[in-house]
Amino acid sequence: MRMSQRTSRPTGRASGKPAQVPEDGSATPARPTTGRSASRPGPAAGEQLLAHELTPVLQPVGHRIPLAAAATGIQRAVLGTKFTHPPGAKPTYKKITAHFDGKWFTVSGDGAQVMRVEAQSGRPYTVRPGDATACGGSKDDTYLNNPRYVGIADNGPIPEGSFQFSATQFATFSTAERLKMLPGGTFTDPFGVSLHGGDWGAGRVPLAPLKLLPAPPGCGNTGRRSGFYLHGGVMPGSSGCIDIGNDGVDQLIKLLPGYTGKIVVTVAYKAAPPQVGAVGRAVGRLTYPKKKDPSILDRLKAAAGMEE
Repeated sequence: MRMSQRTSRPTGRASGKPAQVPEDGSATPARPTTGRSASRPGPAAGEQLLAHELTPVLQPVGHRIPLAAAATGIQRAVLGTKFTHPPGAKPTYKKITAHFDGKWFTVSGDGAQVMRVEAQSGRPYTVRPGDATACGGSKDDTYLNNPRYVGIADNGPIPEGSFQFSATQFATFSTAERLKMLPGGTFTDPFGVSLHGGDWGAGRVPLAPLKLLPAPPGCGNTGRRSGFYLHGGVMPGSSGCIDIGNDGVDQLIKLLPGYTGKIVVTVAYKAAPPQVGAVGRAVGRLTYPKKKDPSILDRLKAAAGMEE
């Protein structure tokens, strides 16, 4: 997700006290044939327009709204509902784990695969020339699901390594809340954490880094990245989160009642980066224009490659 940090906001700066660097959390439209868009049902027109990556999430997970803000009378709308275990719920599995390989997000229960959905991480537009040179890539690369750029803050996909989350850290969003977040803005999630508007989709949960593997030499620093979330949305791609789509969130939520343990998510890229066409890249530029607080005109200029 998505309009930033979906992210991905998208700000999964979670446990383990990762470095506090403004960034992550994720989008591309007509995703290539390897993308999820082909199988994702068409969302409402309004939901197709923006993704949560449009507004970078600058606040780390667990960073509550400062008391000073409350003292000044600033009030933010609270959006989302905390996941809670139904009374007396018994876990279906003794151990749940998850894995992202650069294309598929899979979940296993007691060692057997119980869920598999396409997932994305990283922005779907053309890499900056400096990044392509530093990382030994091609000027035609995109950041989407491309492990070469895992060390590039905001643009690159989630680093390889391991992360964790628990069911009770999940925040789910109603359709009305999703639409309210799409245009941007700043809200508060049900845990009191700053929530930047965007395409977070059906829900989000922070991914606390346990171990981050280094980026290719000279190609950024994964240790300085933060802002990781697992979330839904209607637009593929992210700014460093893992976007599993709304169907993925719904499937995952159904596996969680009664499960109180930590769920470890491993990331190891095996699939080749997807090919993103001209239309997908244009929508990526529209979604992530260079200008801060862009207008619709700014976005259209970005999509047309006319940014200053």
